[in-house]
Amino acid sequence: MPRVTRLGDGVFQSPSAQDAEAYCRNFGAPMRFLGAPGAGGPAGEVTYRCD
Repeated sequence: MPRVTRLGDGVFQSPSAQDAEAYCRNFGAPMRFLGAPGAGGPAGEVTYRCD
């Protein structure tokens, strides 16, 4: 199971792009990164939406 933190308003955060892709794939939804990967968090952490 991918590691995911719900930030609210449909925005999620995961420790890696692979976790993010796996989470969105569960719903068949394309993933859209918000900001640069690793911005404002530990290296590799990503913020994204499943649109």
